Amino acid sequence: MTQKSAAGKAPAPKNSGPKPAAPKPKGPVAGAKAGPAPKPKSQPADKATTHNREVQLNGTSDKYWKARGLDGRPQDWETQLKDADGKKS
Repeated sequence: MTQKSAAGKAPAPKNSGPKPAAPKPKGPVAGAKAGPAPKPKSQPADKATTHNREVQLNGTSDKYWKARGLDGRPQDWETQLKDADGKKS
């Protein structure tokens, strides 16, 4: 004889389906290559930052020379740039 629940119906049979998957391991996986962690992707610079960098890399700009500790662009700036690049004439 089957037992009846309080609602008057027979209890549902237990699920005999597939077992749940095992939890994933938290440590290194067997056969995986160990190496340095991937570098985080850098955020693209905003327009103002990019422009400022371009100006500081431009030898015709006063900011180029000020970024290198001078008061401004020297009179012989073209010669100094050539000398710095190793293009002595």
